This record gives sequence, C-alpha cells and structure tokens, in this order.
Amino acid sequence: TGETVFSTRFSPAGDMLAAALGDGSIHLFNVEEGKSQRVLHTKMQNREERPCTAVRWRPNKADTPVILAACSNGSVQLFDLGSGQRTCVWETDNEVLSVDYAPDAMHFASVGRDRIVRLYDEKSAKVVSEMQSGYDFMGNVTAGHNN
Repeated sequence: TGETVFSTRFSPAGDMLAAALGDGSIHLFNVEEGKSQRVLHTKMQNREERPCTAVRWRPNKADTPVILAACSNGSVQLFDLGSGQRTCVWETDNEVLSVDYAPDAMHFASVGRDRIVRLYDEKSAKVVSEMQSGYDFMGNVTAGHNN
C-alpha cells in the first residue's frame, strides 16, 4: 500500500500476520500464501485518519480470533474477526502507542503519550487500574511506574 508499517504480529496459530499501518488500517496476511486476506479500518466517523501504532492477537481461546489495536487517534480497538464486531475505547487527550493482552486474555493493557499504563477488563472494556509514571524527589518523571 505504500504506507509505513508500525507493528506486526503473528496469530497464535502462526498462520496469519497482522500489520498495523500509518493510514490507520490493519492488514491480515495469510502467511503461507503471502497474500492479504482482509483489511480492518480503525478510522472513526468524523475523526482524522491517524496511524494504527500497535496490534496484538488475543491469546489462544476456544472462541473466534480477536485483534487488539492501539491507535494514535486516542482509541484502543478490539476486532472480533468472527462476528465482525468492533469495540472501541477512547482515551481522552491521549495518543495510544502500544497494547498487549494478558496471557489469560481476561485483561489487556494500553500505554500512550500521557505515560499512563491502563489495565482493562477484556469483557467490559472498562479500566480496572491505572499505573502512572514514577517521580523522583524533585518532581521529575523517572523511568518505571510507582504502582
């Protein structure tokens, strides 16, 4: 497509590869054939088209595959590939840079430009915990998190 690729991730079975692109799309490739099988779009109505910065597959579960996407438009999006349903969570005034699933797939985490790591319940898509950057004794941001 000529777009910058921000992130790639193999499916748990290893047969598909998801690629997050600068135009906000996610391309799903069949690894064996090397061909794009499907394109997902993260652009929301009346919103500027922004890059999809990271993509993750839900760890192995008995149900259909789900893709988790971090978007610089401030959204975290979950795509259920079986039903076609998309769930979107907005992080106000944030540019989401990375996401990941917990090994049990009960939770996922996001982090962005605001330096807050948010832990979400996967079923409700609600924040259950926030971990903010640590500060030193002078009030300067330090590496790591304090909770």
